[in-house]
Amino acid sequence: MQNIKTQALVLGSGPGGYVAAIRLGQLGVDTVLVEASRVGGVCLNVGCIPSKALISAVERGLAVRHGTHMGVEGDIRWNTEALGSHRDVTVEALTSGVEKILESYGVKIVKGWGSFVQPGLLQVEGDEPCEITYEQAIVAAGSEAVELPMLPFSHPRVWNSTDALSLKEIPGTLVVIGGGVIGLELGSVYAALGAEVTVVEMMKNVLPGVPKTAAKLVQRSMKKNLGVRFMTGSKVTGAEADDSGITLTVEDAKGRAETVRSDAVLVAVGRRPRLLGYGLENLGVDVSARYLDVPETLEFAPGHYAIGDLTGPPLLAHRASRMGEVAAERIAGRGSVYRPRAMPQVAYTSPEVAVVGKTAEECSEPVRSGRFQFRANGRALAHGDADGFVEVIARESDDVIVGVVMVGPMVSELSGEAALAVEAGITARALGEVVHPHPTMSEALMEAARAVGGEAIHQMRPR
Repeated sequence: MQNIKTQALVLGSGPGGYVAAIRLGQLGVDTVLVEASRVGGVCLNVGCIPSKALISAVERGLAVRHGTHMGVEGDIRWNTEALGSHRDVTVEALTSGVEKILESYGVKIVKGWGSFVQPGLLQVEGDEPCEITYEQAIVAAGSEAVELPMLPFSHPRVWNSTDALSLKEIPGTLVVIGGGVIGLELGSVYAALGAEVTVVEMMKNVLPGVPKTAAKLVQRSMKKNLGVRFMTGSKVTGAEADDSGITLTVEDAKGRAETVRSDAVLVAVGRRPRLLGYGLENLGVDVSARYLDVPETLEFAPGHYAIGDLTGPPLLAHRASRMGEVAAERIAGRGSVYRPRAMPQVAYTSPEVAVVGKTAEECSEPVRSGRFQFRANGRALAHGDADGFVEVIARESDDVIVGVVMVGPMVSELSGEAALAVEAGITARALGEVVHPHPTMSEALMEAARAVGGEAIHQMRPR
């Protein structure tokens, strides 16, 4: 068996692992990246990127379908084969690009399943088994979809998110269990493609963790524009599957049960960190834990760093990437720590939702909020999509922005500026004084910042 020696080992090539490996290469550290599947992990291959490719495609069709009031008329037909091709081409372009970047920095990619034998030694199983002797390691094992015992993914009509992204069929009816980001994003795609979609969510509102006003706006829009049915405050208590479909028993908060028949079921109740199967117990890890709890140095054992989904919520690709950079810099001898004040969270629903920093309800100190509606934004009106708002939350004591909540058209593209405002600790007045181009959606963020002090220009005088 071949033995490979390296300074740094990275296990897992998702948005945390591959970023860590690239950063190590930039800093001149000899690095080996171990990946059991394709470079890019869940995000690039069967998560963030392919889902956004499909969402973007169906949005173009929906824009025509709902554009009659703007003088746009036409019949929309969906070519699922072409949709799948667009998804695959997008994924291939990114994954091959990442591989080339890794190679340019001298990172060696080893394909196979890696498991720690002991500190300093990783065994890789695969087509070319080997042992890797390393000095320090970054573990980026990622997460996996949570399975419901009564609805195993082994049944062809029970889907996880990867199955849903394959577009193998467009069912006549689809039940989505879980009204979080993944459930609503993929549910929207299938509803646009013609499926009758029902979303079952245990909480009273969809998008748990998102302010109710924003979540309700998304739910109302999906019901109105896509015909999605919502069963909130409800849970699945029984399931019977056969070759033609699945019969679910759904019970509401008062114990009333309803039978729902569906051609397929998408289980989107969450993801869990992958602690098993990597020999982490040989590094002193309690693999029965829900996730690896790490300090701001990200070091869970001497010379070993954990990043991304493995370290628990929020399970976000950009969070994993930043952690990967920090871990790499620590291995290279820099004193970096993971201590973000702003962590953008985005749902690519229709309309989109973005939350950065703290919501008003999460703040333990007195705050002031300023809200600006997109219906008063020129670009949103011209775009024909003016539902939603931007809310800026600032401390009363010093006017420093601590959070931003946005729901509306293209707010994902505004979340970067919002994150900069929170991370830099600037005041609402300072953001409100920054000249924004007109007409743009970004003006809504400027106006919301001015509204904190009651000085938004395109807003009625506060009573």
